[in-house]
Amino acid sequence: TLRSWKRARDRVLEFDARRGDVHQWRIATRRLLAAEQLLAPASDIRQGPTPLERELGRAFRAAGRVRDAQVSIALARGFAAAHPVARAIGGALRRRLPRRRCKLQRRLEQVRVARLRRIVDGWNPAQARGKPAETASARLSRARRRIASALDSVPQRAAPGALHRLRLEVKQARYMADIVAMRLPAKPGHRVEPPLADWQRELGAIADLAAFDAHLERYARREPARATELRRLRRALLQRQRQLVATFLRRRLVA
Repeated sequence: TLRSWKRARDRVLEFDARRGDVHQWRIATRRLLAAEQLLAPASDIRQGPTPLERELGRAFRAAGRVRDAQVSIALARGFAAAHPVARAIGGALRRRLPRRRCKLQRRLEQVRVARLRRIVDGWNPAQARGKPAETASARLSRARRRIASALDSVPQRAAPGALHRLRLEVKQARYMADIVAMRLPAKPGHRVEPPLADWQRELGAIADLAAFDAHLERYARREPARATELRRLRRALLQRQRQLVATFLRRRLVA
């Protein structure tokens, strides 16, 4: 997992933080964080930022800002036919994107693989200070329970922001399940995993619209003369977002 993370990082640095490469690095980082949740000593993950989160936090946040801008540029193109003001929002984002890419690359260059390796080398259950180590399967089961709890806490007519916690739990559990599955092949009669990848994709589409909405609001503060056009665009954006939320909740609650 660490080697995959390093290859993804090298591509971001080599190819100027292209959209696909940034996305793959974020996935590789989430997989590494999921491995930490499965394998690290309990004291490292019990509370507060984990060792990996402290090492990777600034680079991961910088990558999130690049990724949000790149996705919002694509969404702006999609809305532009019906709402021409979206082109202006996309143009503003494109002008700021090179600076965000440079910041991401600086943050990545500051991350030392040797430090990550030392953290990973500490994930040895035999060094659990004489206490029985919690198994990876038990930790995955706890992650599944957190998903159920997060879903139960979402109201039936939820605002998009109410799904944020659920989305984070789904992402982490999905990558944890992938890692466990590599070591523990499924056996006949075992319970089938929920379609976490499908959940993640649907929740991601909702979150992408929220990121675009945030960029729209910032643009509106700079361009008050276009307030009427921007209000129309925002209504269309929120309508699409609410439709996605309603569809997601209807399917999940039935399941």
